[in-house]
Amino acid sequence: LSVEGMIHARAIRSPAARGAILSIEFPRLPSGYRSILPADIPGENRLLSFGAEMPLLAAGRVSYVGQPVALVAGPDPLLLEELASRTLVNCSEEEPRLEWESFSSDQVAAKRISLAGDPDLAFSIAASVREDSFTSGAIEHWYGEPQGAAAAYDYDKIAVWCATQWPYHVRDSVALALGCGADDVSVRPTRLGVHLDGKLWYPSLMACHAALAAIACGRPAKVLLSRKEDFLYSPKRARSSINVRSALDSEGSLSAIDVRIAVGIGAYGPLADEIVSQAVLAATGAYACPNARIEGYAVLTDTVPSGAFGGLGAS
Repeated sequence: LSVEGMIHARAIRSPAARGAILSIEFPRLPSGYRSILPADIPGENRLLSFGAEMPLLAAGRVSYVGQPVALVAGPDPLLLEELASRTLVNCSEEEPRLEWESFSSDQVAAKRISLAGDPDLAFSIAASVREDSFTSGAIEHWYGEPQGAAAAYDYDKIAVWCATQWPYHVRDSVALALGCGADDVSVRPTRLGVHLDGKLWYPSLMACHAALAAIACGRPAKVLLSRKEDFLYSPKRARSSINVRSALDSEGSLSAIDVRIAVGIGAYGPLADEIVSQAVLAATGAYACPNARIEGYAVLTDTVPSGAFGGLGAS
């Protein structure tokens, strides 16, 4: 997608997983190029999703390696890449929170507990009990092309192009960032392809960056991640650790189940409640069980925010 006079924008990213931003040192920017900082955002510096929020550009503190802290914009994408590589982000680094299988209470972004019957009694009289643990790592959606977005003035509106599963979320997010009404934003979704739920909230962040560049420079603007950037910094399926205790009666039937689920959702938890709820609802799989205790926790860490994956928490 390209139009005459279109510029490109590229994110400047945090080198630290956790800490305070001390300074951002840009190289000398040629004529026609400019930086965009949190202070340049005309509306609100936040993206909302399922009750959680995150900054469009980190201001003051960072919460994961690769978090956008600024943008550089200009006509030549290759020169932008060079300028970004020469930009220094100085942070006062702190010990990051990376553990999610065992966690403190302040890391819990969402929890759900489901109780049916009397599992304690069923376990006490069970003929046999077994316990199993399962761990899954982060999974890349691997859609056909890296994520991106474009934005341009369209008479009295700002027009936004991006491949998104949530076009109304894009509209509302861009309006919040620009400080305008939702009716002033025209979203024009492009072809999604096979997305596996990898294009829920994240395209809204791309759209906000493109819109901020277009407004700041007064020209059509495009943000397009490289494949490496997309692989490193876009949402993945959340990691999970699941412990299952099963009680069997004398005939071998499932009489009780006790499940503890910890989901590592990264920073901010934009889908925390939905993912952990889906995981708890799906915990017994295809089996009927009269006595069940299921606990699910969405755990925050200082890593890239996680997302859903073709079935949310169920898989």
